[in-house]
Amino acid sequence: MGLNTAAWPALEWGMATIPVMLASAAVVLLTGSTADAQRRPERPPTIEQQASVEVREVRSNLQGHRLTRAIVSVDAYDQMWLTIEKLDIGRRRGVATVLRSQERVSNIYISNWKRSVSLATDSDVFLKEWQRGQLRFLVHNSDGSTYNCLTSKRGQAQWQAECTSNANTTQPSVPQPIAPPIARPPQPIWQNWATDKNVIQACGRTFDGSANESACLDALVRVAYSPAAMISQCERSMDGDENELACVRFAAASLVDPSPIISSCDRAMEGDDNELACAKAAVRARYDITPGITACERAMDGDEFELACIRTIARAQKDMSATVKECERAMNGDESELACVRRAAR
Repeated sequence: MGLNTAAWPALEWGMATIPVMLASAAVVLLTGSTADAQRRPERPPTIEQQASVEVREVRSNLQGHRLTRAIVSVDAYDQMWLTIEKLDIGRRRGVATVLRSQERVSNIYISNWKRSVSLATDSDVFLKEWQRGQLRFLVHNSDGSTYNCLTSKRGQAQWQAECTSNANTTQPSVPQPIAPPIARPPQPIWQNWATDKNVIQACGRTFDGSANESACLDALVRVAYSPAAMISQCERSMDGDENELACVRFAAASLVDPSPIISSCDRAMEGDDNELACAKAAVRARYDITPGITACERAMDGDEFELACIRTIARAQKDMSATVKECERAMNGDESELACVRRAAR
C-alpha cells in the first residue's frame, strides 16, 4: 500500500499521524488472518464497521529512510489491536512511501509462567519506547495485573512479545482434565458351595474315604466362584489325595477360578510340589499368565529356573511371554536369560 508523501511535511511522528494510522488500522482489519476472521461474529462486518477504528496511541522509530510504527487501536468489536508497521520513506519529493510489512501482536508470552496468553478485550496497552529496534510496552488488565513486555528484535519471532508479570499477578488457573472414575473390580461374592449338588459329587469322585471327602467340602464353605471345574482339574494335575486336597485348598482361596493356571503348571513342571508352587506364584498375576508359563518352560532348563522365571513374570504389569522369548534368543545360558527377564520386569 502506498501513502501520499505530500502529507508528510504536515505530520509529526506522534499523535499527529492519526489520520494515516486510521488507514493503516483499516488495512489491518481487512487483511487479518483466517484464524482471526473465524473468531469474529457469524455475520461478516461491513466495510464501514471494519474502518471504524479508534487509534489510542502511536510510537514511531525512524532509522534513515526506514520507519517503524507501533499503533494501539480498538476495533468496532472492542478488540484490542497492537499493530507494528514497517515503511520505506521516499527520499525525494514525489517518490511514494511504501508499506513494507504490517504485523499484529495478539499473543504475548509470560516468561515467568512459561505460557502464552491473548490480549484481552478489556486490557489497556501503553506504549513506552523503542530500544534498539525493540518495542517496550505495558499491558494493564482489568483485574489489576500488569505485564511488562518487550518485542523480539529479529527472526521468525520478531514481533512476538515476551513479558513478565508483576508481583501481584496470579497465573490464571488452567482447567485440569477431569480424570475418569477408577474402574474398581467387582467385589467377589463368597458363597458356601459345600451344599451344591455338583460340588458334592465332584468331591466324592475325586477323593477316597469320608475323611478326605469331608475335608474337600470343608475347604469349599467360602469360595468366590463355582469350584466344580477346579476340583476336577486338581484331580487331573495332582497325584494322591494329599496333593489333590492341597490343590483344592489353595484354589479355593483364589478370587477367580485358577484351573487354566493349574493346567499350565502341570504341563510345565515335574512333580506335584513344583506344580503347586508354580500355581501359587502364577495366581498373583494381574493378567492371563498362561502364555508366560509356557514361554518360561520352553526358555529355561529345569524346574528351578522355570519356577524362578514364572515368579518373576507374575510380578509384572502385563504379559511378558514375548520378552521371555527374546531373552532366550539373545542370551546364553539360563542365568543370563533369567537376568534378562528380571531386568525387563522391573
